[in-house]
Amino acid sequence: MPDSISGNDEACAYYGMAKAYFDEEGLTVQEETLVYMSERFQQAFEAEKVVDFWNNERAVNKVKERMDDFFYDELKEKNDIALESKQMDDLIEKTLQIAKSRRQS
Repeated sequence: MPDSISGNDEACAYYGMAKAYFDEEGLTVQEETLVYMSERFQQAFEAEKVVDFWNNERAVNKVKERMDDFFYDELKEKNDIALESKQMDDLIEKTLQIAKSRRQS
């Protein structure tokens, strides 16, 4: 695990999932990009922190939108990594599963 997130269990979980996913898909993504992605995903949840988050469709959709924006703005535009829609959906769903196990409300 990169030192920059080693003390952040949630970011580490997103990082590990994303690294494994990109490896399985045969995509090379720089470690710094994966770290940045894991931190941005965590920030997306923090930005939409509301009571009963998982039952608030607007808040959940806003987090998904932030993740989707990351894929286009950061991966595609800045790192020239174009993901297919299914890959983005898979990563978003896996991230939500991790968050749901770590964030109860």
